[in-house]
Amino acid sequence: MAKFVLSIFVVAAHTFALRSFGFMPSFILYNVFSRTVVPLFFAISGYFFYYKRGTQTIKIGRFTVNEYYYKYTKRMLQIYLVWSLIYLFDVVNRFFLSGDVPIILLIPLYVYWGAVYGTYYQLWFFPALLFSVTVIHLLSKRIGLNKLLMIAFGFYIIGMFGDAYYGFVENIPIISDFYKTIFMLFYTTRNGLTSALFFVVLGAMMSQRELRFKPSKAALYMVISIALLAVEVFALRAFSKPVDYNVMLGVIPVTYFSFQLTLGVDLKFKWNYRFLRDSSVIIFFSHPLFILLFDLILPYLGPDFDALQSVYRFIFVTAMSFGLAVLVIKLRSHKKLGKLVSYLY
Repeated sequence: MAKFVLSIFVVAAHTFALRSFGFMPSFILYNVFSRTVVPLFFAISGYFFYYKRGTQTIKIGRFTVNEYYYKYTKRMLQIYLVWSLIYLFDVVNRFFLSGDVPIILLIPLYVYWGAVYGTYYQLWFFPALLFSVTVIHLLSKRIGLNKLLMIAFGFYIIGMFGDAYYGFVENIPIISDFYKTIFMLFYTTRNGLTSALFFVVLGAMMSQRELRFKPSKAALYMVISIALLAVEVFALRAFSKPVDYNVMLGVIPVTYFSFQLTLGVDLKFKWNYRFLRDSSVIIFFSHPLFILLFDLILPYLGPDFDALQSVYRFIFVTAMSFGLAVLVIKLRSHKKLGKLVSYLY
């Protein structure tokens, strides 16, 4: 259920759903609420990866630790490859057909960006997650999750000053040169090492600890954390020159207490939670297709459509993404097409 709600927030952010109501509502949605969505996805992924992987070399269920890691990464790579191929048409259109990148450089650059940043803007999730679970797999037994979390936090701080806090260091020669090199090589500090790793390790730790907040307390702390994150965002807007608002301190407590709330809430509704979980994945990865489609038909909708354009964009993209999700999940049980669509989620 939580992942489904988060996927709708992602669509709202990428369609700028509140832009028609003015700058400030859109800014708050995009840079306060929506900035916690992907970190929470990472924490949930880390939680279930480490929980299912186990901590011993004996078999946990059907797989040993190593077997589960290779099974998991193979599966993620397959899904990543399929979605990368789906979006390849737009990458070629933007960078090759526009003449910005020669064809001889397009393929090696595409492979490089696919490894360090992601082949499309929402697909950065895959290389970041794969990097993070690999680090956990290799180091968690050697140094423990506590030390690994502290190391990941150190890299997260580095990521902050290359993102939301960049305005505080851009005029310090040595430090600004360091970040300019990072930008040249990796484009952003929103990546596996300086952003995702911390949340994936945090989720892994939560899978091994019995500490659980009551839902009411977790909800209270979550609301307080969101308020503090809003203060941080507006302070950065006033006193810094953020490259973006991806890597911020306030995202950490919001993610932690939101996940605690998710773990503590026992929903009594008789919904198909597996369907919601699977559809959330498809919505997350497919919605840019329908953003592109909406932009194609927008010129034919007429001037009367402009007043609430962002709202219509959000509704259209959400409905089409959800419709695709329903279709794909139903096709999963098809004898001939089931194997094919299984690579989408």
